Amino acid sequence: HRRGRGGPARGRRGDRAAPRHGAPGPFPLFAIVGTGGELAAGRGATSSDRPVVGTYRVSFDRDVTRCAFSVVRAATPGETAVLPDVTDPARVLVGVDDSAGAAENQAIHLIGVC
Repeated sequence: HRRGRGGPARGRRGDRAAPRHGAPGPFPLFAIVGTGGELAAGRGATSSDRPVVGTYRVSFDRDVTRCAFSVVRAATPGETAVLPDVTDPARVLVGVDDSAGAAENQAIHLIGVC
């Protein structure tokens, strides 16, 4: 193990060129979606909306049919589910229910690993 010999350090993230924003690579996809369905932030996420109470559609810049997704509610406890959108391979549907099982609008944080 050599230290202080000059030259670039080996094994550091800075030695590799990071993929450009939205490009396939080691970085997960994510979307922060507001209560009204608006896309507040994301990586690889291109749009989102809320077609009905408690259901959000989130679109990405690639096919996500082989990705694993997890969703977290931004505020109150309840249930969530992420399903593929069978009409678009680059989109997922997120269902949000309150603790009694009724659909409700709630900001969400969605992450996907492909």
